[in-house]
Amino acid sequence: MIFSFFNIHFHFFNPFFLKKNKLCCDLDLNVRNGAELLDRLLKDTVTENSSNEKFDINVFMQLLRERIYVKNSYVRQFLVSWLKVLDSEPNINLISHVADLLDGLFQILDDNNPEIKRMCEILLGDLLKEIVDPKMDQSKYDAMINIIIVHCANREGIIHFILESNYFINHFYVT
Repeated sequence: MIFSFFNIHFHFFNPFFLKKNKLCCDLDLNVRNGAELLDRLLKDTVTENSSNEKFDINVFMQLLRERIYVKNSYVRQFLVSWLKVLDSEPNINLISHVADLLDGLFQILDDNNPEIKRMCEILLGDLLKEIVDPKMDQSKYDAMINIIIVHCANREGIIHFILESNYFINHFYVT
């Protein structure tokens, strides 16, 4: 029944996502568990509808960009898991949005929770392998390089990740 609701009224997805975003950091474990079930349902809905025009990735990415700087570990985990799902979906071009998310993802690497930090490292590693996109505007690459430079200058932890991802830097100079 919910799947058919989303098929008919997919434009309600974004407000629904915003409410779900708030539930993931609720203090009550039962609420968080219910929110996790709802989260799986929303992810299934997006992946099943990613090939049609009902899901607007550009609008959805704006929602993620607005929330990527939050400090709450539960919300960070929620956002990284969504980015991972979107990245794994072949009908969704997440790579064209990486420049807009990179700064926030690098900040998530500083999270105190090692599981969230590891999730973000894996996501960034996956994104870095896909970063060469002939359709991507050169200004996106320039923006990503500037973000990397800023983070290298301000944090030691990020330098480790970037040095381990030498693949990333090489791709910027090859393109």
